[in-house]
Amino acid sequence: MTLLKYSQLAYIVETLVLGVTLALIGNERIRSTYWLKQAKRMVATVFILAAVFTAILYAYNLDSINKKLDISLTITMLYLITFLLTLAFSPLASKSYLTPMRRIISTFEFLCCTSLAWLSLWLNDLLSQIVLVASIAIFIVELVRLTLALIYNYKTLSIQERIPGSSEEERFNCLSLVVRNIILLSLFAILHIFIVMLPEVPKAFFNFAVLFVWAYLFIQIINLIIDSNHLEMSDLKTSSDDDVSLTPHAELAQKVNNWIDSGAYCQPGITMIQMAQLLSTNRTYLSKYINTRYGCSFNTWLTQLRLTEAKRLLASSPTLPIDSIAKMTGFASKSHFINSFKASEKTTPGKWRMTNAGKR
Repeated sequence: MTLLKYSQLAYIVETLVLGVTLALIGNERIRSTYWLKQAKRMVATVFILAAVFTAILYAYNLDSINKKLDISLTITMLYLITFLLTLAFSPLASKSYLTPMRRIISTFEFLCCTSLAWLSLWLNDLLSQIVLVASIAIFIVELVRLTLALIYNYKTLSIQERIPGSSEEERFNCLSLVVRNIILLSLFAILHIFIVMLPEVPKAFFNFAVLFVWAYLFIQIINLIIDSNHLEMSDLKTSSDDDVSLTPHAELAQKVNNWIDSGAYCQPGITMIQMAQLLSTNRTYLSKYINTRYGCSFNTWLTQLRLTEAKRLLASSPTLPIDSIAKMTGFASKSHFINSFKASEKTTPGKWRMTNAGKR
């Protein structure tokens, strides 16, 4: 076999093993946390897709038989991977980023880019080159747009206050992982398009280099999973699951309702562990009850309770300052309150107050 064949075979084996391994591992925290679950699932899919596309190139020897077909297949693979990662990670950039219109535009760009790549197979040399350049340009523009969006939102989120263990902290950790890798992956994706046009030896060395990139990405995901395992174990230990018996469902429901009526959710920095100890239950059972009863995580539920109380204060006390309301309802800061309010109501507390003052 040639050096290129060896590199392709190594590429197939590594990406397939990494993809299957990543798809199979996990824990309860991963399965119940949207960002972690999406990151793990989509990166595993990317690994497996890379293995499948490279296996096609390896089996049919396309690099020497039909250079245009090799390039078209490579562009399709790269854009499909980018498209899947966009769907997986765009919500990290902004909860309202991946709108139905954005999905339609991304799908159209994907179809346009890949269609142009395959159309080049049926055109003469000049038109074929023009169409390929257009296809590559669309791919690069989409890749750069996604990269800049993630970096911008990472910087924005990094300066905001986050409660340890909150959904915003989970989101920031996943976004941090993506940003640490997105520039490197984007660079190699762009290089891949041009490397495919070169002779076999440079392509072989490039394949070997990409093996280290894939391994690095895999290690980053594994580290994130390990960290979540440690956090889960720490939470369970602190909540004293071994010492506290499970509370019957009806009794826990009554305790939670009493806790809400007391306004304890306005206590700053309240955690699920503290609430579980107060209600004489354990963290795991309380978490499952909230997920089942309210259809969301503890932190999302807590934020909703605080926002409901904040809206009551906004409407009933028109002169009460925003920062005072933020403090009274348990938010870490005024900016945290405003950002949470905007994410829920699609407007600022001040504008909402002007519309709803006196209605409650």
